[in-house]
Amino acid sequence: MTDDLSRKLIHAIKEKTPCGMSPVNFFTEMLPMQKEAAYRRLRNEIPLTLSEAAQISLKLNVSLDELVKYKEEDTYKINMAKIGGEDMFTGYGKTMQQIIDILKTMQSDPATIFYSAINRHPYLLLFNYPTLSKFRLYISNYQLRKEIMPKTMSDFVVPDYIRDLEKSYSSAERTFPTHYIWTKNLFASFTGKVQYFSETGLLSKEEINLLKDEAHDMLDTLERSLATGKLDNGTPFFVYLSTINIDNNYIYVKSSNFETCSINVFEINFFFSSDPELCKNMKDWIQSLAKYSVLMSQAGVVERTDFINKQRDLLKTLK
Repeated sequence: MTDDLSRKLIHAIKEKTPCGMSPVNFFTEMLPMQKEAAYRRLRNEIPLTLSEAAQISLKLNVSLDELVKYKEEDTYKINMAKIGGEDMFTGYGKTMQQIIDILKTMQSDPATIFYSAINRHPYLLLFNYPTLSKFRLYISNYQLRKEIMPKTMSDFVVPDYIRDLEKSYSSAERTFPTHYIWTKNLFASFTGKVQYFSETGLLSKEEINLLKDEAHDMLDTLERSLATGKLDNGTPFFVYLSTINIDNNYIYVKSSNFETCSINVFEINFFFSSDPELCKNMKDWIQSLAKYSVLMSQAGVVERTDFINKQRDLLKTLK
């Protein structure tokens, strides 16, 4: 096999190494061998054999044909935890742990910047409500793997470790100032989904009432935080109301020694990247949205009142 193809495949291994694992350990999981032999291949001192390359490409789901044509300058470096198989929580749990690990490294760094442009409930509040959080997981998994999902949300059980991860995320994000840009109809996606899935018989009347009650409580909490410009723990809370539609959830985070960005996919997962160019593009995109937004926290009383009333009207549509 050519040195160039071997180098590109080694690069792919390093890019796809799971968070918290070293490339050499990841390598030896795919191809059982001594670590010294793995190190020599990772350093490209010994080229991969065709058989080794085939095994790695299969396990990484990387096409050797694409690698031959691959140009690094034409490709962003992106990672995403896998969602698949019969265990619907493993990939989601890995994603949550990745985010938590990132947030925790930034908690004590005064240079931390956290920007997010979203078109649905902010997760730092959503994860405090068990029924809202369960509903999000249930409908997302139902759409992805209907054949193995319970026929009603009542029969859907969320493992304790998943709830613990969600609570840890909420706690971690509350430790430093966040800057949000929200779409005007923040609750529209939620109310539309509740209405649809209730009509299909997946939700009981009791669950719909619980969802409504938790959503109203969340909105009350949001109203207080918007008025004071602070979360309930005293952390500064900056929210801007976008005058144009936001099509997805975008996050950009930077600290003294770290920079990353992410885009929401499948509702319950994220593309992650620390690619400098993609991070810059994400930052520029969120800042461009900010130009068409109005500060709503502390200031912007008229906009804030109108926003809260619109969300209450949306919740009234739930029967």
